[in-house]
Amino acid sequence: GTDKQGECKGRGDKKAAIAAQHLKTRAVLDSYLTGPIPDWVCYLDDDMSVNVAVLKEDLLELSPSCSPDCLIAHGELFEEKPYTVGGYCMQSNLVKRLATLFSTKTDAELGWTQTDDVDFNRRVMQDALGVTVTNSERWYSEFAFPEVDEYGDFHKHSFHELSSMYGAKAWDNFSERKKAAQNDVELMARFVPNVAVYHMGYEK
Repeated sequence: GTDKQGECKGRGDKKAAIAAQHLKTRAVLDSYLTGPIPDWVCYLDDDMSVNVAVLKEDLLELSPSCSPDCLIAHGELFEEKPYTVGGYCMQSNLVKRLATLFSTKTDAELGWTQTDDVDFNRRVMQDALGVTVTNSERWYSEFAFPEVDEYGDFHKHSFHELSSMYGAKAWDNFSERKKAAQNDVELMARFVPNVAVYHMGYEK
């Protein structure tokens, strides 16, 4: 697209990308200030895919543990601070609270100066609203992959999980195991239809 959001990665104009992320996030929430709010609002990166029926089931199963302010996603940790990867689904009560907050506070007043994932979760969701992401085992961002156990079931592993185990070698370990999962045709045939949200790289 032309909104420069992707330039946060690589050598692009990071400042412009962050500004675009903030504007887009606020624009989505502004639309719920006066209009009706659905039970859930999902905001996903454009490289994520959704199995709608599985997502509905996932939200229903997880909501008792976090309602009425559920924020459900692939949750990761950065410097031991939880954040969402690849997008999120937000319960209606939280959407209303966030839309109201955005209508009364600027980014500067919130201390939200960086990205729409790590910094948004830290400054807006946690500091301002007291909400922490609920990690779903059925959401797979680009930083997660499935592996089959001895019983033939697949389980989620993440880059952060491997970082705590392998240190400096974690990325190589993660990349190798993720590639092996993607190349396992039988696994992918079972995996893709049975997860709620997943990175489009798993469709190849």
